[in-house]
Amino acid sequence: RIRLQSDDAFIISEISKICCDTAFIYLLNGKEVLVFDADGVYKSKISRQGRANTEYVAITDFDVYENDIYILSNPQRKICVYSADGTFIRSVDLDDWYHNLSVGNGYILLYSEKSNGQMYDVVKIDFNGRVQNKFVPFKTQNGVRYGTSPFYEIGTDDYLFTFPYDNNIYRYV
Repeated sequence: RIRLQSDDAFIISEISKICCDTAFIYLLNGKEVLVFDADGVYKSKISRQGRANTEYVAITDFDVYENDIYILSNPQRKICVYSADGTFIRSVDLDDWYHNLSVGNGYILLYSEKSNGQMYDVVKIDFNGRVQNKFVPFKTQNGVRYGTSPFYEIGTDDYLFTFPYDNNIYRYV
């Protein structure tokens, strides 16, 4: 059990995702990401909702890679990258709308939930937003939002994908 430090700067109310790395625990808490050290001591938060280049309109999903926080903002078709102390690092413009992401060694996997111009459920991009590969072509475009990430990392650069109502497990190595 880890007791998280409370602070007047935030209220933990709606944890919808938790990510961890060797140094920090990251909580998606509504429209912000809270950062705690491994002992539960509050370190920082990313609360940058807005329309500027350094801000996001919404947090559709987030992931952590090498202590950097990748925030997917579906309405803006972009990913904002922040350091663990909350400093904006850069943004990655996307060519389409996506709902989930998973960040790996030199790439970002994006899931579209069967509704975008790429016509694939999963697209792999580099850190500049260039498409490197596409996986699992749509049978039909249907635009259904399930809200659950299909990415299950089982090892370094090794994933299982599962999609609602698909009855398949896909492997990406």
